[in-house]
Amino acid sequence: MRLAVNFPDEMSFYTGMGRELYENYPATRKMFRRLKKYAGYDLKRFIYDNDMKLSENQKRIAVLVTSIAIYREWQNTSDIRPDYLCGKGIGYISALVCGGKLPLWYAVWRMRRGKIHKPSFTEVSETICNTEERDKNNALDCEVLLEIGPSSHTTETEQINQSKSQLKVYFDNPHDSSFILDNIKNQKLFNYLYAARRLSGIAVATQNHSANSEDYIQLDTAYMELTQRISNALKEKYERNRPFTEDGFKECAEDLKNILYIKKVNREEVSEQFVALQNETGINMREFFEEWIL
Repeated sequence: MRLAVNFPDEMSFYTGMGRELYENYPATRKMFRRLKKYAGYDLKRFIYDNDMKLSENQKRIAVLVTSIAIYREWQNTSDIRPDYLCGKGIGYISALVCGGKLPLWYAVWRMRRGKIHKPSFTEVSETICNTEERDKNNALDCEVLLEIGPSSHTTETEQINQSKSQLKVYFDNPHDSSFILDNIKNQKLFNYLYAARRLSGIAVATQNHSANSEDYIQLDTAYMELTQRISNALKEKYERNRPFTEDGFKECAEDLKNILYIKKVNREEVSEQFVALQNETGINMREFFEEWIL
């Protein structure tokens, strides 16, 4: 499955962005301190100072630095490597930095002086594409688009994500202060074991509409099968370092569907939960729960 990472533009700025990274990762704090002299102001101020009035250039620097911090911390803990890096405006500069085509300190220094703009950095490698060029053979054709920023101003306003089959996953949420941290620590992207554990939660949380007493016996058995399957998967992963694959997740999905049938659950009750799980993990839930998603 091909993955494209889209970096946000300056419209994604909000006070407090990147706070959980700054407070939990020494490498991010070090990066903020090191860039202070190039930015011309203390970068942590846009995290903590709600009354600080930032210029447009300072907002651009804040989005640039935070986006790169998110990407680097994610890559430090994940084995997943994106096929394409893309972005528009400041997002394009972030893609160049993360792709190794531009030093971060230089981008910040130029941006502080208002001298950095897209035509200054037109070098594009095979792994970096500018979304303004609408290269359908690259990022637009990837099955999953990971939004590093808190919103998708770029992709929504420019209609970059034209493929209905392309899944979109977000890495930041300005309304949830632990969202980025949760994504990095749990490594949710394409994580079938994490998704399987979430299926267990759906199995328990859905209401039982069956009045047949015999169904309760079947339901207990189905619960045990799903729970045991996930328990075995956890043991294999943490004791023997064996990965949990798509095939294992498919078996868990069949267990859950059996539970939903026994409970006589209708798809209106669970559709949103499957979509939410899809948005968290980048795993196409329609491949496993087509009849349960609206």
